[in-house]
Amino acid sequence: MLKHDMGVGLYVPPKVLVHEIKGGGTKIVYQLPTSWLGDDVSEVMRGHMQVVETKLEELFTSVLTQEGVSKF
Repeated sequence: MLKHDMGVGLYVPPKVLVHEIKGGGTKIVYQLPTSWLGDDVSEVMRGHMQVVETKLEELFTSVLTQEGVSKF
C-alpha cells in the first residue's frame, strides 16, 4: 500500500487496543483501514485497504472465538 500512497505509513502497522472487560470478556478496538484516508483514495488503494480490513476482522474473530477466550 505504501507504493501507492506514502500517507498510509501513518497507519501501518494498524493500532489495536485489546482490553479485558470487567466481569469477563475481551474488547478489541481498532480503526477500520477503509477510514484511514477518507474518500480521496484511488480504487486500487481502497481495494488494498479492504483486503487488510477483512484480514484484521478474520484474525480477531479467530482469536476471540477459540475455546477459553472471550467473544466480542
